[in-house]
Amino acid sequence: MHWFGYKKTLVVAISIALLLSPIVGCAPEEVAPPPAGTIGVTPDSLELAFPLMLVVPINFSGTGWQPGEAIAIELVLPPGVEMKGVEPGENAPVAFAYADEEGNFNTSMEVTTKILTIFRGDLDLTREGNVVPESINPIPPGTYTIEAISVLSGSSNETTITFTAPEE
Repeated sequence: MHWFGYKKTLVVAISIALLLSPIVGCAPEEVAPPPAGTIGVTPDSLELAFPLMLVVPINFSGTGWQPGEAIAIELVLPPGVEMKGVEPGENAPVAFAYADEEGNFNTSMEVTTKILTIFRGDLDLTREGNVVPESINPIPPGTYTIEAISVLSGSSNETTITFTAPEE
């Protein structure tokens, strides 16, 4: 093969390399999730008084989420606080919402959720209309983190709620 053959091969190889460099040379950029909206809880402090707490609404609201976004609201369990059906290190789901067309949401914790999470009660859910627990074991008093998580993007934000010991 003479000089012209090498030159032609070199030109073809460089051309292929230049064509492939945008594909091979650039790793896909990780796209950060959109910023999370806000979350608030009302009231931000509650007494662990049973059954009184069952009639006090625990409301969650937020702004700045993506319109139509599904939002899971979870109670972050500190180390040592166990809950039936929740593995250590996992959060306990307490509510769910969809952001409206303006990116806002409002939702509340259901009575059965209060019994199952905050009071760690046992319910017989096979009996219709039964919201009276068979037993209760309230979570320890303290300040707990509430986390709102976008189901689609994974973006999240948090707030806190304080549970105080019942007055005697």
